[in-house]
Amino acid sequence: MPNIKIDGMDIAQVCHAKLLGVTISQDLTWNKHVDNIVKKAGKRLYMLYQLKRAGITQKDLVSVYVSVVRPVLEYACLCMNMAH
Repeated sequence: MPNIKIDGMDIAQVCHAKLLGVTISQDLTWNKHVDNIVKKAGKRLYMLYQLKRAGITQKDLVSVYVSVVRPVLEYACLCMNMAH
C-alpha cells in the first residue's frame, strides 16, 4: 500500500487504532476491541465483587452494575451489529 501524506508528512501505518473508544483493526475484525472491553469490564466487575464482600445490598450492587459495568459492555455494540 502506498504511503499517505498530509502536508508533506507521511502518516504512519498501524495495526489498530482507537477512535472514540472503538478499536479499529487493519483487518477489520473486532478482536482487539473486544479484548479491550473485556479487560475494562473485568476491572469494574472486580470492584463489584469487592463491594459485595463489603456487604453492600443487592439493590445497590445492581445500581453499580447498571451505571458502571453495563455501559462498558454496551458501548458501540450497535456498530458491531451493523458490521455483520
